[in-house]
Amino acid sequence: MQSTPELPSASQHLQSQTEDDVVTKLLKDNIDVYEELLNHPFPQSLGNGTASLDGFRYYMIQDTFYLETCARIKMLAVARSPSFKEVEIFSKRHESSLKYVKESRKTLVSKLGVPEDVIDDTPRSKNLEQSEKFYKDAVGEDDAYLAYYVVLLPCILSYWQIAERLMKDPSTVKNVIYYTDWIEVNYDSSSTDKYIKFINANLTAKGGSDRWHNIFKTACQLESGIFDTGLQVPKPYQIVPNGTYSIRSSSVALANKSVTLRPPVDKSLKLYFPSTAGSSIVGIEKTGRNNEKWHVAISKNGYTFQNVETGHYIGPATGLNRKDGRILQALTKPYYWWINPVQESPLYQIYESANLRYTLNAATEILKSANRLTRSTDFDHTPIVSGENEQGPYQMWSFELEKPEQLDAGESNKIVQGNNTIDDNKVSELAARYEQMLREEFEDAQQLREKRSEAIRQELLLEAGQDNVSEDTVQRAVELFEKYERVLGEALEAIEQQRRVHNEEKRQEILAEGRSVA
Repeated sequence: MQSTPELPSASQHLQSQTEDDVVTKLLKDNIDVYEELLNHPFPQSLGNGTASLDGFRYYMIQDTFYLETCARIKMLAVARSPSFKEVEIFSKRHESSLKYVKESRKTLVSKLGVPEDVIDDTPRSKNLEQSEKFYKDAVGEDDAYLAYYVVLLPCILSYWQIAERLMKDPSTVKNVIYYTDWIEVNYDSSSTDKYIKFINANLTAKGGSDRWHNIFKTACQLESGIFDTGLQVPKPYQIVPNGTYSIRSSSVALANKSVTLRPPVDKSLKLYFPSTAGSSIVGIEKTGRNNEKWHVAISKNGYTFQNVETGHYIGPATGLNRKDGRILQALTKPYYWWINPVQESPLYQIYESANLRYTLNAATEILKSANRLTRSTDFDHTPIVSGENEQGPYQMWSFELEKPEQLDAGESNKIVQGNNTIDDNKVSELAARYEQMLREEFEDAQQLREKRSEAIRQELLLEAGQDNVSEDTVQRAVELFEKYERVLGEALEAIEQQRRVHNEEKRQEILAEGRSVA
């Protein structure tokens, strides 16, 4: 036998559950659909930190559209209200509705890295379109203003109740963006109390309980549909575009290499550096080698980081968890991560897709502690762990777009074998084609720069008077040339960056072709 959900104490109306309490009756009559809404898997995944970050982005976009719809529906409802008092107080209430929309958009742009144009270009989900149609129909009949309150009641009640439950649950993960930007935001009973008070005061006298019952039930089902969007990602959001990057935290570059530990640091650091050759993920001073470069690729499951030199992926080492972080190692199979921008910063945090509470961390304090204990400064390889998210400076990373060094067949073979082993002769052929493609396109860009630079120089010299010019005139011409050259260089750099991304896409196509003929 189903029972009425025990709603939190913030609402005395729900606590009392009197027979003339319309809201309590609506809940009792629709307990099945309301409990389904309360126990939806998406907000549960927000509470335990396992929700897809791109799923959350998509949900937040749809929820922003939902808030915009609510603001429009409120305008329609108040226009049909028989009470001019509602019209008089509309401005203040509408201002709060617009505030919710602005705050939601701000969260998407500044905290989740979704540009305004991407938000606006995102199609409305079918679930949202169904809600919008139902809401418009509901306020198109008599008592439109009351209908507006009833149609939004499941949203107001359930969001608050879910948020309060998660706030009080000791197992809720608090060091993730879901906690600060959904759970805390919705943990506010003030709107709930106002809604319940208004509905109980006005619906009892109106009667027509069947109509309100049907509106409330359908609205509960549609709210579950809005939560469903958090489990759907039509297309990944490229917070960092696919490409080849060096990834750095402060002065530490992320690398995949073999690490040999010698006394006295071997005892204190051996757990952080797996003994299998080439399996360690470390932070080192940047040298520009290919073992410090990573192919970054996005999918619906998250990002993968594949090392250019070894073809291996960054992931956790099985059974090697410590209180100061989950030990990482190079894996032969992809492991997925999420990337999110640091607010008001060019840096990013990198989270494990399995749970956003864990973030990539350059554990400099562990290295310093080991060196203090052993009174040694010779060892300078920083352990890289997946630690609890504290938004510390060594949990923030920059992505610098790179052009891979020219590879011989052996190095190319490692990259391909990181995905699937294929015929050695085919590997050599693919490597040669890839190298030639890079060489030709890079030389074309260089020639273009040289030709344009020389043309600018000659034009300036002609204007200066060719053979007989003063030193001041020559200096002014040179300064003007250098100014033009800087502007040209910046433009060419933008073209070069686009070319690198294009080349990486071609490289992936070539490797995919190689795997298909294996």
